[in-house]
Amino acid sequence: MNTPDKESVKQVIRILTGTALGCLLCGFSINAFYVPSKLINSGLAGLALLLNYQFGLPTGLMNFALTVPMMALAWIFLGKRHFLYNLYGTFLFSFSIDIFSGLHIPFDGVLPTVILGGLLYGIGLGIIYRSGGIAGGVDILARILNKYFDVSMATTSLLFNTVVLTVFMFVSGVDLAVLTLATAFVATKANDYVNTGLDRRRAVLIITEKEGELCQVILSQIGRGITIFNAHGAYTHQPHSVLYCVVSPWQVGRLKRIIRSVDPGAFFTITETIGVYGRGHGFHKITEIDQ
Repeated sequence: MNTPDKESVKQVIRILTGTALGCLLCGFSINAFYVPSKLINSGLAGLALLLNYQFGLPTGLMNFALTVPMMALAWIFLGKRHFLYNLYGTFLFSFSIDIFSGLHIPFDGVLPTVILGGLLYGIGLGIIYRSGGIAGGVDILARILNKYFDVSMATTSLLFNTVVLTVFMFVSGVDLAVLTLATAFVATKANDYVNTGLDRRRAVLIITEKEGELCQVILSQIGRGITIFNAHGAYTHQPHSVLYCVVSPWQVGRLKRIIRSVDPGAFFTITETIGVYGRGHGFHKITEIDQ
């Protein structure tokens, strides 16, 4: 009989703990902010909220009932392990919604719902996903379609949420639908930041014929390391050097001015990164990556 190693046990504990904490935070947010303002969230929970508003059905119980067919698909197409995590996450998510039912936090206007409600709900989802957990719902269908038909998970979620939001708009009006979109935007951003962190630097690729001079100025004035690639143009077949470096957001303006002054004919692109790991001042160590 195989004995689970220490890292596997730690991983399971992290998933179970993170899922529980995230679900409780989501359940609190839904009842404290979404329900008083009659807004819905994304996924099957949003459909469950809509059923609650229209027919008075318990939201958590409806969320669990709607997810049962999805869990059956998870057992068939994704395997036992995935099914068990889905069952655990779905139960806790649904239970958390109903356990906070009737919670009332006095506030005026819809701004607390959009900001605080979306923020707390997004953080809750982010904790679940960062821990490796699953909250069930449409994510199950999205994973199956992605695995067997190469359909993007984002596409499946977008289509489902668009249908639910359209129904909600006809039932509850345009104003609440727009507020729902605003709250979903805040929740998405919060979820994104929990998963990817706040350390967003800029990766810069520079195609230049003055690599020596440009490297010297960047190293002396900005103090960031540079990697040089040898390349050539596909059309001209002329050799070029490609410089790659990672800078902080507030160093981008200075870097642009350096490139303009040293090589006005350079071509460069700047992209946002969601994490920088390895040796370098201010970068994350690879050992910091979650197991």
